[in-house]
Order: sequence, then structure tokens, then C-alpha cells
Amino acid sequence: MYFNCGKTKECLRHNNIVARFGGDEFVILLNDIKERSCAKVIAEKILKSLKEPFYLNGHSVFTGTSIGIVLSEEYYNRPEDILRDADTVMYRAKMNGRSNYAMFDKEMHAHAAKALQMGADLQKARPSKGHCKQ
Repeated sequence: MYFNCGKTKECLRHNNIVARFGGDEFVILLNDIKERSCAKVIAEKILKSLKEPFYLNGHSVFTGTSIGIVLSEEYYNRPEDILRDADTVMYRAKMNGRSNYAMFDKEMHAHAAKALQMGADLQKARPSKGHCKQ
């Protein structure tokens, strides 16, 4: 992880932040991104950099990387919602094969919001114990 973090930082500007999120997951905060295409270019640079092996005790070590991209949109009220969506789209990138990225979009946001609402509706509709209709 140490080597990958260093390679990732080399692809970023000085005002960007890389933080370990847990396990082998990292969060990158890109400041001043105006267009989706800029985030994609950075993701491609990171993927290209991490495809190169690093050397440990004379052995070549190759890693795979999946990147989930979320742009901070007006419909986000909490940072944890952005992280949730980044995690969701990162798993979509993983499903597309090693060393990929995917971008969270409005359609995915609408789908996630609908799924959350359905879950809440199911909880409300669930009969309480002892009050089942027969």
C-alpha cells in the first residue's frame, strides 16, 4: 500500500489529498475539478502509474486498482453520502475487471435514492409484532 500511495501522489497536484479509508481503500480529494473529464484524466493517470510493478526484495509486485469517482454535486448534504456513492461506484469498476474506473452519475444517484426509499417504505409497511392481518 505504501508504494501505491506514493505512486498515486505523483499523479496529483500539491493541493489534492490522499487518505487511507480502511483496509486497502484510499480516498482522494481533488480540489478545483470543474469538469468530469478532468477527473477521468486523473483516474487514467493513476491507473497507468499503478499498472507498473514495484520491486520488493528483488521481486516484481503487480497490483490491481479500481477507482470510483464521485463529483460533489448540489444534491449531497453530507460527506458520508459522497463516500458511500464512491464506494458503490468503485465496486462497479471492479465488476468491469482489473484496473478500471467508473464514475457515479445522476442516474445511479436516482437509482440509489429510489432503493433507499423502497427500503424505508418496506420498514413502514411491515406489520408490527402481534398485529398481523389474517
